[in-house]
Amino acid sequence: MHLGWITGRTTISLAEIAVRRIILFGRVHGRRKPMNVVLNVPVIDMTAQELVSSALSKFRAGDTISTRAAIEAIRRISPACEDSDDDLVELIVMAAIGKTMGVVFDHRTH
Repeated sequence: MHLGWITGRTTISLAEIAVRRIILFGRVHGRRKPMNVVLNVPVIDMTAQELVSSALSKFRAGDTISTRAAIEAIRRISPACEDSDDDLVELIVMAAIGKTMGVVFDHRTH
């Protein structure tokens, strides 16, 4: 197999060649039709558990987590989250304990 034509090419220029082949000929390595291109990626709603995990991902084992700050972070990430604060606190506590974090219950203080 002769690869002399590849010498000195960047990854981007090789990708451009491959894309042109797909568009012009509709065939690359046995593929007869070009793949469908997704123009818009649908937004997937995160579950409450995923939101809690995301909010706690910035902390390490041994850190202390404020329930108020965690709830605010979750509401900021996903304003459409319909879970109650109490439900979120339950998930926060379970996740924090699993990661050996401390929890400060300050979400009801004003």
